[in-house]
Amino acid sequence: MSSRRVSRKFYTLMLNRAVADLGIAVSFTVVVMSAHQPVNGGQQVLFTLIFYSSIYATTITYVSLLLIKLASITRPLQMRGGVRLRTCVRLIVFR
Repeated sequence: MSSRRVSRKFYTLMLNRAVADLGIAVSFTVVVMSAHQPVNGGQQVLFTLIFYSSIYATTITYVSLLLIKLASITRPLQMRGGVRLRTCVRLIVFR
Protein backbone atom coordinates (compact mmCIF):
# COMPACT_ATOMS: atom_id res chain seq x y z
CA MET A 1 0.00 0.00 0.00
CA SER A 2 1.41 3.35 -0.96
CA SER A 3 1.83 6.19 1.48
CA ARG A 4 -0.30 9.23 0.72
CA ARG A 5 0.77 12.71 1.77
CA VAL A 6 -1.89 15.01 3.18
CA SER A 7 -1.54 18.79 3.12
CA ARG A 8 -0.98 20.96 6.17
CA LYS A 9 -4.35 22.62 5.51
CA PHE A 10 -6.08 19.34 6.17
CA TYR A 11 -4.06 18.74 9.35
CA THR A 12 -4.83 22.26 10.59
CA LEU A 13 -8.56 21.82 10.11
CA MET A 14 -8.48 18.36 11.66
CA LEU A 15 -6.64 19.74 14.70
CA ASN A 16 -9.37 22.38 15.02
CA ARG A 17 -11.97 19.62 14.85
CA ALA A 18 -10.18 17.57 17.50
CA VAL A 19 -10.05 20.53 19.90
CA ALA A 20 -13.74 21.22 19.31
CA ASP A 21 -14.62 17.55 19.90
CA LEU A 22 -12.63 17.63 23.13
CA GLY A 23 -14.58 20.72 24.21
CA ILE A 24 -17.86 18.96 23.45
CA ALA A 25 -16.84 15.86 25.40
CA VAL A 26 -15.60 17.76 28.46
CA SER A 27 -18.55 20.12 28.68
CA PHE A 28 -21.08 17.33 28.13
CA THR A 29 -19.42 15.23 30.83
CA VAL A 30 -19.53 18.13 33.28
CA VAL A 31 -23.18 18.86 32.46
CA VAL A 32 -24.14 15.20 32.97
CA MET A 33 -22.19 14.98 36.22
CA SER A 34 -23.73 18.23 37.45
CA ALA A 35 -27.21 16.81 36.94
CA HIS A 36 -26.63 14.78 40.12
CA GLN A 37 -25.13 17.63 42.13
CA PRO A 38 -26.32 21.20 42.51
CA VAL A 39 -24.41 23.68 40.35
CA ASN A 40 -24.79 27.44 40.33
CA GLY A 41 -26.20 29.12 37.23
CA GLY A 42 -22.94 30.74 36.14
CA GLN A 43 -21.14 27.43 35.79
CA GLN A 44 -24.07 25.92 33.89
CA VAL A 45 -24.08 28.85 31.46
CA LEU A 46 -20.30 28.58 31.00
CA PHE A 47 -20.38 24.89 30.13
CA THR A 48 -23.39 25.38 27.86
CA LEU A 49 -21.49 28.14 26.06
CA ILE A 50 -18.43 25.87 25.65
CA PHE A 51 -20.67 23.08 24.38
CA TYR A 52 -22.41 25.19 21.73
CA SER A 53 -19.24 26.97 20.62
CA SER A 54 -17.51 23.61 20.19
CA ILE A 55 -20.39 22.36 18.07
CA TYR A 56 -20.14 25.54 16.00
CA ALA A 57 -16.38 25.05 15.55
CA THR A 58 -16.89 21.45 14.46
CA THR A 59 -19.52 22.53 11.94
CA ILE A 60 -17.23 25.22 10.51
CA THR A 61 -14.44 22.67 10.17
CA TYR A 62 -16.65 20.16 8.38
CA VAL A 63 -17.94 22.80 5.97
CA SER A 64 -14.40 24.06 5.33
CA LEU A 65 -13.13 20.57 4.57
CA LEU A 66 -16.12 20.00 2.30
CA LEU A 67 -15.50 23.21 0.37
CA ILE A 68 -11.78 22.49 -0.02
CA LYS A 69 -12.54 19.00 -1.36
CA LEU A 70 -15.23 20.40 -3.67
CA ALA A 71 -12.88 23.07 -5.00
CA SER A 72 -10.16 20.48 -5.61
CA ILE A 73 -12.57 18.35 -7.63
CA THR A 74 -14.19 21.12 -9.66
CA ARG A 75 -11.05 23.21 -10.30
CA PRO A 76 -7.99 21.06 -9.62
CA LEU A 77 -5.45 23.37 -11.23
CA GLN A 78 -6.67 26.62 -9.68
CA MET A 79 -7.14 25.00 -6.27
CA ARG A 80 -3.42 24.85 -5.52
CA GLY A 81 -2.98 28.64 -5.49
CA GLY A 82 -6.43 29.58 -4.22
CA VAL A 83 -6.63 27.96 -0.82
CA ARG A 84 -3.53 28.33 1.33
CA LEU A 85 -2.68 27.45 4.89
CA ARG A 86 -3.02 31.12 5.81
CA THR A 87 -6.63 31.05 4.59
CA CYS A 88 -7.42 28.01 6.74
CA VAL A 89 -5.86 29.57 9.84
CA ARG A 90 -7.84 32.80 9.28
CA LEU A 91 -11.01 30.74 8.94
CA ILE A 92 -10.31 28.99 12.24
CA VAL A 93 -9.36 32.15 14.14
CA PHE A 94 -11.92 34.61 12.77
CA ARG A 95 -14.88 32.32 12.02
